[in-house]
Amino acid sequence: MSGIHYYRNASLPLLEAKRCEAYAISYKKHFHEEHSIGLIDKGTSKVWCDGKKLQVEAGSVLCFPAYMPHACSPESNYNWTYKMLFIHPKWIQSAFREDTSPDIPFLFQNHNNKRAAACVNQCVSTLETTMGPMETEVSFIDMIRTIKDNDSENIKHVRHASLPKHLNLIKDYLHEHFKEKITLDDLERETGISKFHLSHLFKKGSSLPPHAYLNLLRINYAKKELSRSRPIADIALEAGFYDQSHMTKLFINTVGLPPQKYASSIRV
Repeated sequence: MSGIHYYRNASLPLLEAKRCEAYAISYKKHFHEEHSIGLIDKGTSKVWCDGKKLQVEAGSVLCFPAYMPHACSPESNYNWTYKMLFIHPKWIQSAFREDTSPDIPFLFQNHNNKRAAACVNQCVSTLETTMGPMETEVSFIDMIRTIKDNDSENIKHVRHASLPKHLNLIKDYLHEHFKEKITLDDLERETGISKFHLSHLFKKGSSLPPHAYLNLLRINYAKKELSRSRPIADIALEAGFYDQSHMTKLFINTVGLPPQKYASSIRV
């Protein structure tokens, strides 16, 4: 896993950068609680998001809204190198006094893509180096403004579609109780629909089965707790995993690194 590095600043807990180099790693369908903005430096990949399947190449900037399931399968014959930024919606709301989550671009036209790529490189650089929090936040603000200002010219979008009532009930319940040992019986009692239909409805509406969605909520919680230098075993049990090894396996599949190595990436 030596080809993956995360960069964070203790003063800016809602911003994070990731750099992946030198080998191809595929990620199954997953989501982040942050907006994810990536730049492919080398290689090509098949990307799935919001029901769309696309082939993306070096130089492409991709954006995924918070909680939007997506997947990536790089071509094995190429060196796969990319950068990724994770921006929590709370930071955007604070910086812009508004919520930009309902509609953000997925891919850009050529000219706008170059501008967005330059912004991504600048943001990653500020978190990789010892630049202060003010310079870092200015870089992120410039990038979000660039994305928003060119929104009408982008060729692809992903949108938060309106969800069926029962699907919202299930998601709300999972978000509120993800640390607990939730069963399909619990969700059945909460929604009033059968386990069979509930599971089918959820997977159809969110592109993930309920247990996978639940585990991703737990992984996102674990990421935040790891930044507080807490024992991994304690976090695993608190987050609802069977044990530390269970969390570690799912953590690597989602984040690309073991929990301990991810925890060491924060810069004070």
